[in-house]
Amino acid sequence: MTDEELEAIKLLPCPSCDSTMTSVRRASQEWWLVGCMDCFNKKQCTREYVVEAARQFNDYARRCGK
Repeated sequence: MTDEELEAIKLLPCPSCDSTMTSVRRASQEWWLVGCMDCFNKKQCTREYVVEAARQFNDYARRCGK
């Protein structure tokens, strides 16, 4: 996947703070942030794990969301 395709992955609203500011963002040359940009509910990972981290975030949001 290209960087643009990774950043286009849609995430559900954050189950911790109800924010809709959830996304996949490149943090540096090597690191990516996946999750809520308004609170602590995010993961930092390398490019190879971005899709899996997004899947895990959405699964968690479905289980724990309001």
